[in-house]
Amino acid sequence: MGKNSLNQKDFEQLNLKIDKLVASNAQLVLQVSDLLNQIKELQKSNKKQAKNFSKTISELKSIITELKLRIKEKDAEVAKLKEQVNKDSSNSSKPSSTNF
Repeated sequence: MGKNSLNQKDFEQLNLKIDKLVASNAQLVLQVSDLLNQIKELQKSNKKQAKNFSKTISELKSIITELKLRIKEKDAEVAKLKEQVNKDSSNSSKPSSTNF
């Protein structure tokens, strides 16, 4: 009967360990659930940020396109002004008295 009481004692200790593991597992399940909720919230936030970034990028592309056009216009204006500055009586209808 000594063996049976020893087995009973071992059995009780194992049951205590099982109870502790079940409690620990329950805590881990709650933690995992909380983490999953956090992940979902972060994903929502990331989607909103991605939309905002996409909008901002589109706006910046539009601004860049407009600025490139304005640069071309200014380059043409500068070239025209340089051409006017470089004219003298030998290459225009200006009188020679206007040469510098």
